[in-house]
Amino acid sequence: MWGEDMTDAEIYEVIEGFKNGEQLECVVSNTDKWVSFKPFISELLRYLADDVSVRIKPVPKYRPFETVEEVEPHYGRVVQCDGDSGLLIGAAKCGNELEIYMNGHYFNPKGDSNIKFKDGTPFGVEVK
Repeated sequence: MWGEDMTDAEIYEVIEGFKNGEQLECVVSNTDKWVSFKPFISELLRYLADDVSVRIKPVPKYRPFETVEEVEPHYGRVVQCDGDSGLLIGAAKCGNELEIYMNGHYFNPKGDSNIKFKDGTPFGVEVK
């Protein structure tokens, strides 16, 4: 957690993130809960000067699906790939490769990094 223990480098990182349009979070008073906020630069500088805990919102990381079991909960979701979209209808393991079936054709999720669900979520498993 940042705040009064923030180094100059961490403060600079937050200011750079703000400058680049990244989502910032701060801690709600007397809790450990991080909430998103969009401050004006003067407000951000005041928060940092007052030792309020501020950070760049962590971005979840994803890896490609590796097993049929990881894909199954997503059957029926709309998938987008190269301008094409369709329902995710199945998955099968072919040797060491996982094939994903969508609207009568299949693709390999490891070979296509631009695959996303319609809501913008990356096509894969969130890495905790």
